[in-house]
Amino acid sequence: VALRIEPAAPFNLAPGALNELALTLRPTHMGRKQYVVHAVDLNRGALLAAWLVNAVQRLPAVTKAFSLTVPHRYGASKKVSLSNPYTHDVHFVLSTDRPDLLSFKQPTVLVPAGETRYIGLKFAPPPAVLGSAKLHVFVNNEEDKNEELMELSLAFTDIARAAASSREAAAAAS
Repeated sequence: VALRIEPAAPFNLAPGALNELALTLRPTHMGRKQYVVHAVDLNRGALLAAWLVNAVQRLPAVTKAFSLTVPHRYGASKKVSLSNPYTHDVHFVLSTDRPDLLSFKQPTVLVPAGETRYIGLKFAPPPAVLGSAKLHVFVNNEEDKNEELMELSLAFTDIARAAASSREAAAAAS
């Protein structure tokens, strides 16, 4: 769910007081999106209020870009570096806009102050024949603020076809 409301469970409103809800929006796609939020009295089944939340979702600035080759039928595992520029340790939280193609060996990574760690990326074989795909890795801090955006350009290759081409090239050379 892209829009999360806290508290998530039914709750009581204090009469005559300011009652607050926290809305957290985690974009899954770029562009414009509207959400309708209703407050309902569950005892009476009456609508208390309705809000229309308009969101314009844009990608943060890309901080790193990689071009990777992934075997089409098998998927692959790759590693990319992640640095902590701060003077204190940071837990980074990883997410992607293409969970169908990418998962993380560890969705959170502790990087000590001023150091670099590698994050493990696991690429699933695509469900259909894809020549290429572009996806993003969002690196957020403990407060869920974006620290880094990695753009991954994937080229899917057919290992059997690539091996046959290599054998043909070697035979032609001899």
